[in-house]
Amino acid sequence: HRDLHSFPTRRSSDLTQREMEILKCIFHGLSNKEIAFQLSVAENTVKNHINNLMVKFGANDRTQATHLALMRGLLSIDCAGRERACG
Repeated sequence: HRDLHSFPTRRSSDLTQREMEILKCIFHGLSNKEIAFQLSVAENTVKNHINNLMVKFGANDRTQATHLALMRGLLSIDCAGRERACG
């Protein structure tokens, strides 16, 4: 089992603006379909961005990517509601 500190370090500047938006939406519990609707993009576009996030974080799934973003300070527990965070 890998130590969290062995995962690649990411800064918000390493992520695109859209990747940050999608990361926030995932954090707020939205499904891919809900994220696509919220951001007015195709669901496959959301999936592509999530795959990019997982590669950039070295994560196995979207939950782990979100957790690593929290650990790296890219997200905070006190984020605003999903409407503001995802739109």
